[in-house]
Amino acid sequence: MDRTSAFLLRRVVLGVIVGVTVLAVGFFGWVQFRTSEYHKREARMLLHYRHDYAACVRQQTAPATCARQLRQLCTQDVFWQREQPPFIIDLAPQFSTPEVRCRESVSG
Repeated sequence: MDRTSAFLLRRVVLGVIVGVTVLAVGFFGWVQFRTSEYHKREARMLLHYRHDYAACVRQQTAPATCARQLRQLCTQDVFWQREQPPFIIDLAPQFSTPEVRCRESVSG
């Protein structure tokens, strides 16, 4: 192996390493962006159910009845099946289930 081919081999390997690194950072940024957008949509949806719960209680309905009905509607919402991104960064997935998120949102 002469000096020229060793130099070219090092340049190719360095280019591959840099390229893979750039792709990995780009993919990570895309996943972060999708995760952020998902959490924003989730917060808006849960806020909607929180407002519905408050309106239900203001109508002199029993808080437990309101909470049970809205929790059921919240957990069956299409959002939970349709909006989940293919990749999501979640450090505590056991606390991100629809049941837990809806129970936190609709207290009663």
